[in-house]
Amino acid sequence: MLCDFQTERWTELAQGKGGDAMVWSHGSRFVYLNIKHGGPPSEVFRISVPDGKIERVLDLRDKTLGGIWDGWTSLLPDDSLLLMFAKGTSDIHRLDIQFR
Repeated sequence: MLCDFQTERWTELAQGKGGDAMVWSHGSRFVYLNIKHGGPPSEVFRISVPDGKIERVLDLRDKTLGGIWDGWTSLLPDDSLLLMFAKGTSDIHRLDIQFR
């Protein structure tokens, strides 16, 4: 639900879409939402604000999200998705090192 403070009205942004994690884009133009289909998150959608247009961004049905919060989603500064795929405490998926 979105509240327009100027008109003092509530609007249902995505009718029938419920998800585990929701995050706003940095420019507040989109809301990103993890959708579960009876199990772990299986799709990520973004919903345009204020027109409510829904677009599937990522299909996770063949992926296994890990970590403590498998439904957690965030965005990097360029609004690319950041998801948790951790499978253990010793996994490293990306490491940038500069030797001096």
